[in-house]
Amino acid sequence: MSDDTPRYWFSYKGRILEAITLNGEKTWEELQEFTGFSPTILNKILSELYSLKILSKTENDTYRISYEVFLEYRDYLKELDNTVSISQNREFVVDSEIDDNEQKLEKMFEGKLNQFNIFLNQKINEFQSKMKAMEKEMNEEKPINDATGKNIIINSLIDSQLGKWMIIRRLGEGGQAITFITIDVGDAEKKEYVMKFFIHREDLDQDMKRFKKEIKALEMSTGHENIVEIIDSHFGRPEVDLYYIMEKCDNDLKQQIKNMNGSNYLFKIFDFYLDIIKAVDFLHSADIIHRDLKPANILIKDNKIKVGDFGICFIPGTDRDTFTNEQVGPKFYCAPELLNKRAEKISFKADYYSLGKILYYLLSDGENLDAEYYDLPNYSLSKKYNNSKYDYFNEFFKKTINAHIEERYSTIDELVNGFHRCKNNFLNPE
Repeated sequence: MSDDTPRYWFSYKGRILEAITLNGEKTWEELQEFTGFSPTILNKILSELYSLKILSKTENDTYRISYEVFLEYRDYLKELDNTVSISQNREFVVDSEIDDNEQKLEKMFEGKLNQFNIFLNQKINEFQSKMKAMEKEMNEEKPINDATGKNIIINSLIDSQLGKWMIIRRLGEGGQAITFITIDVGDAEKKEYVMKFFIHREDLDQDMKRFKKEIKALEMSTGHENIVEIIDSHFGRPEVDLYYIMEKCDNDLKQQIKNMNGSNYLFKIFDFYLDIIKAVDFLHSADIIHRDLKPANILIKDNKIKVGDFGICFIPGTDRDTFTNEQVGPKFYCAPELLNKRAEKISFKADYYSLGKILYYLLSDGENLDAEYYDLPNYSLSKKYNNSKYDYFNEFFKKTINAHIEERYSTIDELVNGFHRCKNNFLNPE
């Protein structure tokens, strides 16, 4: 046995634990050389420590101690055995191959070993309780409502892979999700898609219902040329692997308007608007109320309208109470019945209101209309362009941008006919 043998060897178990603590991982041979124990005793003690999960065996066939447990009671071991000096017993331990010496050693430390085992089991139980508490805390879903929490999620996801999707970079952020540019790792062309990754702010159950309802709405709308196409979805753990994949668009209506000009400008925005109506008509035929129609949620791909972002959509008859007394939608585009916590009054006419605001936005070259003030001097299109032809659209605005639900168009067909009538009068005035 070497001269650097620690002063206290405590007991059989304590000797092995002390050896590993002071010298790192040990092979079976190194432990036998260090302790001088017989193979029988060494195997017995190692087996016991292993079963107690105090020791673990590595891939390299070395034994490693759980420091989190051992360091708590190391001082206790020293105090327990501080009367036993290795210098007094070194030769005795080395010669412990003899059976009677083994029996003497067993008797000498039997009482202390029993105390040690009691203490050890107590510490193991405490350690396991702590681990369970930590695991429970880690598994609790907490809202991400601070920049640090969101940045941790974002940084951990970029350049990582979820399923077959490799996340390339961050794209944006919404009320209950972060969007990323992603590619299919099996696609040689590396075509880019958008991943919408779930995060929650306050109420996990409500936020998850919203997110899953958004996926459901997109799946119900699959195949319509004017609605964003969903490619894939995965229902995993929130903020771990709950997401869906959709097609990537070129820009949104807001950006498109800024880049549009020329003599055919009006004809182009009329075409865009009719495509928006087609998308809303399809949604309503599937009993889906979008509730968040606005320029930023109307996307453009290959010069074609794609209505997206169904984050607060509503399907009548399903989870109605989820949205009761909830204020939703953008200030400029949201129907007044959805504001001021009056969301219990939901109908397709809420989207008609937003459609009226969107037409005003298109005709005004990208201006937001506050409330229902389309006919006031500061908002009048005819005043803006010094052209009375724009007053033809006031009939349409009166039947859409109206705080009184009952005074709006009754059906989407009425709305379409009303738009065509105003547009034709505008283009071909008498």
